[in-house]
Amino acid sequence: MTSFLSSVVGAFDILYIRSHKHKFFEQGWGDADYEKDQTLLRIIEEDGTTNFPDIDHLEFADGTAPGDEVRICSFDSPCADWLPEETRKAYAMIVSPPEGVEIRGVLIQAAGTGEEGFSLRRKQVAEPLATEGFVSIILQNTFYGRRRANDQTAFYIATVGRFLLQLPTTLIEFAKLAKYAKLTYPGVPIGLTGTSFGGSVAMSAFPSVVDEFRALDKGTGTQTPIALCTFLPPARSESLFESVFKRIMDFQALVVDKDGYRTVEEATARLGEIFVPRELSRFFVLLGHHKPSQTAFTNVRALHDHYVRPSECQVGYETVLPFVASGRLVDVSGGHCSNILQTSKILPKAILETFEMLESLPSPVESESGSDAAEKCKEVSSPEHTRPYVSRIIGAFDLLYVYSQKHKFFAEGWGDEEYEKDQALLRIIEEDGTTTLPDIDQLVFIDETAPEDEICVCYFDSPCADWLPDECKKAYAMIVSPPKGDEIRGILIQVAGTGDEGFSLRRKEIAEPLAADGFVSIILECAFYGQRRPQDQTSFFIGTVGSYLLQLPTTIIEVSKLAKYAKVTYAGVPIGLVGTSFGGSVAIAAYPSIVDEFRVLDEGSGTETPIALCTFLPPARCEALFESAFSHLFDYQALILNKDGYRTLEDATARLREVLAPRTAALGRLAGGFDSVYVSGRRVKFFADGWGGDAMDADRELISMIQDKGTTGFADIPHISYGNPAPDGSRIGTFPSPCAAWLPKESKTAHVMCVTPPSRVPLRGVVVHLAATGDEGFAMRRDQVAKPLAKEGFASLILETPFYGHRRPVNQRAYFISSVGSFLLQMPTTLVEAAKLVKHAAQLYPGVPIGLSGTSFGGAVAAAAYPSAVIELESIDDIDVVPPLALCTFAAPSRSMALMTGVFHRICHFRTLTKDEEGFRTKREAKARLTEVLEPRELDPFFDILRCRKSPPPRAAFTCVRALHDMYVRPQESMMLFDIMQPFVISSRKIDISGGHVSSILQTSRIFPRVILETFDAVDRFEMDRNVHQEVPRPVKGSSLRRVMHVGSDASDSDLNNPHLSASAANLTAA
Repeated sequence: MTSFLSSVVGAFDILYIRSHKHKFFEQGWGDADYEKDQTLLRIIEEDGTTNFPDIDHLEFADGTAPGDEVRICSFDSPCADWLPEETRKAYAMIVSPPEGVEIRGVLIQAAGTGEEGFSLRRKQVAEPLATEGFVSIILQNTFYGRRRANDQTAFYIATVGRFLLQLPTTLIEFAKLAKYAKLTYPGVPIGLTGTSFGGSVAMSAFPSVVDEFRALDKGTGTQTPIALCTFLPPARSESLFESVFKRIMDFQALVVDKDGYRTVEEATARLGEIFVPRELSRFFVLLGHHKPSQTAFTNVRALHDHYVRPSECQVGYETVLPFVASGRLVDVSGGHCSNILQTSKILPKAILETFEMLESLPSPVESESGSDAAEKCKEVSSPEHTRPYVSRIIGAFDLLYVYSQKHKFFAEGWGDEEYEKDQALLRIIEEDGTTTLPDIDQLVFIDETAPEDEICVCYFDSPCADWLPDECKKAYAMIVSPPKGDEIRGILIQVAGTGDEGFSLRRKEIAEPLAADGFVSIILECAFYGQRRPQDQTSFFIGTVGSYLLQLPTTIIEVSKLAKYAKVTYAGVPIGLVGTSFGGSVAIAAYPSIVDEFRVLDEGSGTETPIALCTFLPPARCEALFESAFSHLFDYQALILNKDGYRTLEDATARLREVLAPRTAALGRLAGGFDSVYVSGRRVKFFADGWGGDAMDADRELISMIQDKGTTGFADIPHISYGNPAPDGSRIGTFPSPCAAWLPKESKTAHVMCVTPPSRVPLRGVVVHLAATGDEGFAMRRDQVAKPLAKEGFASLILETPFYGHRRPVNQRAYFISSVGSFLLQMPTTLVEAAKLVKHAAQLYPGVPIGLSGTSFGGAVAAAAYPSAVIELESIDDIDVVPPLALCTFAAPSRSMALMTGVFHRICHFRTLTKDEEGFRTKREAKARLTEVLEPRELDPFFDILRCRKSPPPRAAFTCVRALHDMYVRPQESMMLFDIMQPFVISSRKIDISGGHVSSILQTSRIFPRVILETFDAVDRFEMDRNVHQEVPRPVKGSSLRRVMHVGSDASDSDLNNPHLSASAANLTAA
C-alpha cells in the first residue's frame, strides 16, 4: 500500500472516534480506585506478581468441559481485594487444537480497549493458531463483559481511577495465567500477546512472567521459552493525550466531580499529571540486568495510526528490546481501526514467526558461553512488503550507478607504504588527538578571489603534509560567505563524500542556501581528490588500498585544524561539521579531536564553543563496504597480481577484510576518542609531590612478600564495625587494614559498604568489588553493580581503596595521588585487603560462591589478588569445602606499564618529577625513569604461588571484558591479562565491546552486572562437590541464615554485636 493510501485508510480512526455516543470517565475521578492502582503498581514494580495468589484451578462453565476444543472457565482473581465485587471473578476462554494435533505452545491473550467478550480474539487469532498446534487462553479484562461494573455503560469505564486500575489488575491475572499454563502444559513455549491496550498489558507483564518462570525453572537446568508478540501497543498512558482517544474522555464530568478543577484546562492538566509517570519502562526495573536467553519479541505498528502513534510503538519496542534475545519491529500500512479489522491476516502470522524465532535461538547453555553472551539482542528489519514501493525502486539506482562505472578502486594494488603511514596517523589521533600536529596559520587566496568575496578559493599547507604524496601536500578549500551586511550566525566545515571532487556540488546544494541564512561554509577538498589528485590516479578512483585508507586520518586532521582556524577567525559563533557518506564518517571521527582543540582555546575564558554535528548517510565501519554495492568497485585482479601470497580472489578479499575490519569511524574509534577528550579536561594531575621515595620502598617490600607467600602472612579481618543503615539498606563499616603499618594514618582504617539482597531473595553469593582509578566513595559501584546484583540474590562488599575518599591523605587533591610511591603502594595494599575480604565472606557463609570484580585498576588488582584469595580460602579450617570463585574484570590492564602506552601519562605531573630528584632534569628523563619503575610491575609473578603447586586449577570461572578502542588500557593489555589467568581457572571467556575506556565505564550498569551473573552461572555448571544454591547456606557458629535474612528490624542487640556473626551478617540482619 502506498504511503498516500495508508494515510487515507488511517483517517478512519478519526471517523470511528466521532461515532461514539458515550465517553469515558462519566462519573469523574474515582480517587479510591486511583489509590488502589498506585499501591498495585508499587508492588509489581518492586516484587513482580510473585506475592499474589496463584491460580490453583479453573472452573469450567457454560456447559463446557476441559476436553472441549473451545471452553469457558472462571477463577478467583489474584487481586480480588482491589476490585469491585462484580469484577472479582475472572473469566477466560481456552481454545485448543483439534484432537490428534500436537501442542506446540500456549498463548495468553489480553484484550484491547473496548474488546468485551471473546469472539473477536477467538475467530481472528485463536482458531487460526489452533490448526497450527497452539492453545490459546483468552483473558477477559477487568471491567469488561461479565466483569463490567454495575454503573458502567458498555466498555466506557466510569472513572479515571478505575480506568487506571484496569492495567495492574489485568497484568497480574495475565502473569498468573501464564504461570498456570506453564504448569499445565509443561515443556512447551509460552506466548504473550495483545492488541492495543492488550499489547501494553502483555509487554508490562513480561518482566513478571519472566520472574515467575525463573522461580519454577530454578535448578532444572532449563529455561521456559517466551514469545512476546504485540499489535499496535502504546508504551505510555500519556500518549492518550497525543491521539484521538482524548476525544472520548468526558472532561465535563471531571470538572464537575472535584473541587479545584473548574475548567477543562485544569482537568486536562491534572489528568496529564496522573498519566505521565505511567510508563512501560517502570515494570522492567524488576529484571535489573537479567536478559533471559530463550525469549523472542515482535512489535507490529501501523504507520498512520491515530490512536497509538508509530513513535509510541517505537518507544515500547526500544524498552523491551534490551531484555529479549531476539526482537523485531514490523511496520504495516494503514491506521489503528483498519488494522484491527485485519487482525486475522496480520497477528496470527506474526505470532507464528515469533515462535519460530524462539526455535532458532541457541540453547540456554550455549547462549551463556562465549563472547557472544554480552550481545544477543538484535533488531530484525521490517518485511519487504511493508516498505514503500517507490522507495525500493529509487534505491535500485544505487546498483545501476555502481555497475555503470568504467574504472575501479585499487587498480595499482595494495600500497603498503601508505598503509603504514595511515596506521601511524591513526595512532597519533587516538592517543593525542590533533593537538600535536601543526595548526593552519593562514589561508592563501587564489583565482583572483579575496577574503571579502562571498565566494573565494584558498589553499594552505596540509598539517599532515609529511605523510602525503607531493600532489596532496597543499590543501584547497572554498569559503562561501553570507551577503555583505548579513550577521554571521555560524561557521560550517564541509567534508566531501566519496567521489565528490571539486566544490560545485556542496556549494550549490548546501553552502549557498545556508549563506542566505547567515552561515559561512568552508568546503574542504579531500586529499587524493580534484586539485590534490596524484598523477597516476584516474578520476576519484584511488589507486591503492593504502592511499584509500590514508585519506581518512589526513582528512580528519585537516577538518580539525580548519575548525580551529574558523573558531579563531570568527570568534564567538558556533562551529558546525557536516558531511555526506564518507564525509559524514570523517565529521564524526573528527569530533573528539575538535572538542580537544577547542577546550585548550576556551580554557580560562569561562565559555565553551558550541559545536553542531550533522551527518548524512555516514557509514560507521570501513568493513561495511563489503556489505554494500560499493564492493563491486574494487579491482581484485590488481590486488591478486600486486602481492605475493594473494593468488586468489578469496585470499585478496580475506586480506582486505582484515585491513578494513578494525577501522570503525563512529561506534568504536569515536567512543575511544573521548578517552583523549576526557584526559584533556583534567586540570589536576598525578604526582604533584614528586617521587615519594619512602612509599616506593614500602611498595617494593609488600610486593615481594605477596609474590613469595601470598597474603596469608598478613592479619585477618576479625570483624567489621558497621554504622546505621542508609535508607536503601546499605551500611558502611570499618576494619583495621592488614597493611596499616605501610600506610599513612588517614588510610590505616579500611572502609567497606555492604549491600544485601531483599529479605525475600535467598543469598546466592557474595562479591567483593574493587574501585577503578578515581572511583572515590561507593555510589557508582553501589548503584551500577551492587544493587542490580542484590535483586538476583548476591551480597556485595564494596571496598574503598587506600588513598581514596575517607582514606585520602590531607595533602592530596581529589583522587590525584600526590607521589609515584603512594600511587604504586595503592596496588599491593588494596590486593591484601581484597584477599582478606574474600576470606572473611567465606568464613561467614561456607559453601556460598565468592566473587571478585573490578573495573580498570580495580580489575587489575582483582586479577592480582586472585592467587592470594585462592590460598586464603584453602587456609580456612572450619569449612567443609573450599567455596568456588568467580572473577570478573572490566577494561583491566595486565601491567603498570600500560599507563605509559595509553593516554594516562598525559595527566602525570612530569614537571614536579624533574625537580624532585637529582638526575632527572628533563621531562624525557623523568618519563624514562617512570617507565623504568613501572616496567617490572606485571601481573604474571603473582601467579607463581599457584604455578609452583602443580595442582589442578581451582574451582573458579573468569570473564574478561575489554573495550576494542580503549585508549587508557589498550585491548592487547586486557588480552595479556586473559592469557595469564586462563590456565588457573576451569572456565574462562573474553568479551569484546565497542568503544573506549570512558564510554564503556559509563555503560557499567548495562554490561557488568550481567557479566558477573553469567560468571557465577559458569561456576554453578562446574560445581561438582555440592549444590552451592542451597536455599539456606549455614553461617558459622550455628547462626541461622534464614533467621538472619528474615528477622528484619526486630533483630536483637546481642545478634548485632555478636563478633562471630561479623559485619556482613549484621548487615544482612538489618536488611
